[in-house]
Amino acid sequence: MNIFMFFFKILTLSLVCSSGMSELKPSEDYKFSLSADDSDELQYKLYWKRLEIDEIQFEIHCRASGWVGFGLSPNGGMAGSDIVIGWVNSDGEAYLKDTHAIGKQAPIVDSVQNWHLIDASEQNGITVLKMKRKLYTCDEQNDFDIKFETQRLIFAWSDYDPDNELLNWSYHGANRRIKSVVLLNFADETSGSLIDSEITDSFEYRLNNHLIPAKDTYYLCQMFKIPPLKTDLHLISYQVLIEKESLSFVHHFDVYMCKSSDFERVKKISNMGYECGPGIDDEASSNILKGICEVRTMVFAWAIGGKRSISFPENTGFRFSKSDHETVMVINYHFDNPMIVKDHKDKSGLKFKFTKNLRKYDLGVLTVGIPTTQLDIVVPPRTESVKLSTICYPDCTEVN
Repeated sequence: MNIFMFFFKILTLSLVCSSGMSELKPSEDYKFSLSADDSDELQYKLYWKRLEIDEIQFEIHCRASGWVGFGLSPNGGMAGSDIVIGWVNSDGEAYLKDTHAIGKQAPIVDSVQNWHLIDASEQNGITVLKMKRKLYTCDEQNDFDIKFETQRLIFAWSDYDPDNELLNWSYHGANRRIKSVVLLNFADETSGSLIDSEITDSFEYRLNNHLIPAKDTYYLCQMFKIPPLKTDLHLISYQVLIEKESLSFVHHFDVYMCKSSDFERVKKISNMGYECGPGIDDEASSNILKGICEVRTMVFAWAIGGKRSISFPENTGFRFSKSDHETVMVINYHFDNPMIVKDHKDKSGLKFKFTKNLRKYDLGVLTVGIPTTQLDIVVPPRTESVKLSTICYPDCTEVN
C-alpha cells in the first residue's frame, strides 16, 4: 500500500534518526522550535526563523533513516495539504521535493519547486534537513501562504528511502503527527523565560492517582485550595503537568479561581472531586459548590497541542488577592479513553509561579458563553472575520 497520509509542506528541514538519540543541536540559532511528538520530544524536532521580510527557514531533526515530510494542512488531514519531503539516500545524496496532496494517497510533485534545500545529512539513524522558502510563493493552486495566524502543521516520516526517479514514497503508518502553530509569531518565544529572582512563591497541585473510568469520555471537576495569602501576588507563569503515560488520555482542562462565602465549608473540603459535564445533574453540582465556589474566574485553559509552559508578558500578571482564608480553585478535566482502558491512573496537574513584586497590569481572561452545536462555530478558509452573537441577560452580570 503506497498511501501517504502526510500533512503539509516542509519549509526547512533537518532530520536525525537513531534509537538512542540525544538532543542534537541545530546548526545555527533559531528563534522558534517545537517537538512534533509530545510523548517523545526527540523523535521530530522543528526549528525555524524568519530570514527576510518574505522568507522563512526551517531545520528538522528526525529519528528516521528514510524520507521525512512536513506540511501545511487546511484541517490537520492530508487532503489539500502543501507538503515538502526530503531524504538522504545510501550514497549520501540529498533530495527535497515540493509536493501537494489531493487525498489519502502519495503526494504529487509540484511543477514549480518553491522549497530550496540548504543542507542535509543522515547519520546514526538521524536525518537532518535544512531548507527555506518564500512566505508567499504565488502558487495559489498547490502552496499555502505562511501568515500571521494559527496554521495546521503535519509531520510524517519513514525508515525507507523512495526511488529517486519513481518517487514511490512508502506508507508512513503510525509515524504521523499534527500541531497547530503560529509560525510567524509576533512574540519572541525565547524571551518568555523568567528570571529566577522574579519568582517569590510557587504552588503545585496534582491528582493523586485518579482512576480514569473505562468509558469513552469522562469529565472531572477537581477542587483544591491555595493557603491564605499575606499579601497580593501576581501569577506570572504556569506549567501544565502531564506524565508521558497520560498524554493520550488528557484532552483538555480549564482552571478557575472561586469566590467563596461559606468559609466553614471551605475548611472542611480537602481536594474534593466529582464527575461533571454533559449528562450530569447540574443541580447536584450546584449543591456541591454552594458557598464554596459561587462565582468562578477563569485563570487559564489548556488543550491538546498547547504549550505546557507559559510565562505572561513582562508587564502583566494574574492577581491573587490577599486573604485570611484559603482560596478554592477548580480544575475541570476532560479525559478521553477511546480504547476503554480499565486501569489507568492519572497524576496530571499544574504548577503556579508567583511574584510579590506586582507588575503594572492585571491580566484577565474574557469568556463568552455561546450556545452551540457542532456546526455553529465554523470559520471558513480565508475569512477575515467571523461574528458570533449571544445574549447576556441583566441578572447574569449581577454580582452580590
